[in-house]
Amino acid sequence: MPGVSGTVTLNGVPLTHGTLQFHPARGAIGYATIQEDGSYSAHLGNQEGLPAGDYTVTVHAKTEGGASMVPPKYTDPKLSDKKVTVADGDVEFNIDL
Repeated sequence: MPGVSGTVTLNGVPLTHGTLQFHPARGAIGYATIQEDGSYSAHLGNQEGLPAGDYTVTVHAKTEGGASMVPPKYTDPKLSDKKVTVADGDVEFNIDL
């Protein structure tokens, strides 16, 4: 499966934790964990990468107090405008919130 990776920033600063979900039109949701430097690498189950297709991406990160650090529209696949197309090769997809 093609690799999907990149960096997540919030107001230009790397997001240091959280998760991403990659919502396809059909099929299983892909996931990624945001690393301390803001980088991520997507996977489906225990396989690296995602099947070819179009995905809507949601971002989930909370403060120590439990409040969302991410604007609400990016946590809902029906509202998020963060979209990526995966084809034959690896994809670098940087996300700025």
